[in-house]
Amino acid sequence: MGTLAAISSRENLRQQLSRFQVERGGADRLGIVSTGETRLDRLLPRGGLVRGQMTEMVGERGSGRTTLLVGAMMRLARQGERSAVVDLDGDLDPASFAEAGLSPGWVWVIRAGELKEGLWATDVLVRSGHFGLVVLDGVSGDIPASWLRRLQVEARQGGVALVVGSRVQPVSAPGSLKIRFRPLGLEWEVGLGGPVRPRRVRFGVQLYGQGREVSCEVACRTQGLLGRHLEVGDRKEARWTEGGVWLGDPV
Repeated sequence: MGTLAAISSRENLRQQLSRFQVERGGADRLGIVSTGETRLDRLLPRGGLVRGQMTEMVGERGSGRTTLLVGAMMRLARQGERSAVVDLDGDLDPASFAEAGLSPGWVWVIRAGELKEGLWATDVLVRSGHFGLVVLDGVSGDIPASWLRRLQVEARQGGVALVVGSRVQPVSAPGSLKIRFRPLGLEWEVGLGGPVRPRRVRFGVQLYGQGREVSCEVACRTQGLLGRHLEVGDRKEARWTEGGVWLGDPV
């Protein structure tokens, strides 16, 4: 299995997962997944992303959400654990995870066409026992309360760090940790023709219900997700089939 799990149907996802035995390894399935950013870990009540708990991350593109998650994925990979991202936006470039330094096989990217499909995929991934971190990204509406309860219970039973990412507002799952990200700017590498690629990303992080905001600055691990222009919202184009299979970078 490469960096991308080429998932084109529910049956395909089941077949891909059936190739693996449940791998618990020596990881602490009830512990903490560090974000890799010390100041943020200190802000969080348990010192990182909690296994068995849902964490809601809210922030627009360029706000540091994905960069931070890639850092957590890299730490899990060093412990022998996989991560999975269910992409509801449909514009996430899977190759960027390899560019960030994640070895092939440690991150699965599943492209979901709609929320119902994304919830189903998230449910299967959390219950599979193959992933230490599962991210449902690009949520733009309400998630039914029954689904929120179901995912929370399964994450707790499986010791999975479950993250729900959105750009505008949290889904307000009871008992979840809610974090808001605010972009503070990008430091760009400049070439002869102008900005070439983002080098570092600066962002503010705040827990919902608390006034204190922590400013963070980390190396940009998601250069492949950002365009070469100053507009932070640009993302690298990727080619997909209608079934959700990534074909690689455009020529």
